Amino acid sequence: MTPEERKKTRLAKLNAVIAEAKAKKRRLLGAEASNRRKLENRRKVLAGAAVLYEAEGNAEFRASLWRLLGRFLTRPDERALFGFEPQLVVNHPAGESEENHGGEDAEKLERETESA
Repeated sequence: MTPEERKKTRLAKLNAVIAEAKAKKRRLLGAEASNRRKLENRRKVLAGAAVLYEAEGNAEFRASLWRLLGRFLTRPDERALFGFEPQLVVNHPAGESEENHGGEDAEKLERETESA
């Protein structure tokens, strides 16, 4: 083998080692990000469970939560999970706020709470 061929062979081997190291780094970073997402989702589930538990026994808190959810939830499938009607896209006149966004659903819940 000529010196030039040996040099090309060594470079090819080094490039393979570098490519393998980069792939390993990507896998490790991906696993780390996946673990962070799992922990964050677990925190959200536990926090949500605590909030819903409190809402079951506290009508005032439940009404506040429903008003918040009425404003926060925008996707029809998410709104349906909580019994909200799909949102209508409304163009508000200049200067008018969106404070009552979701208010009808919250008022419906308050009436149901009072009658229960």
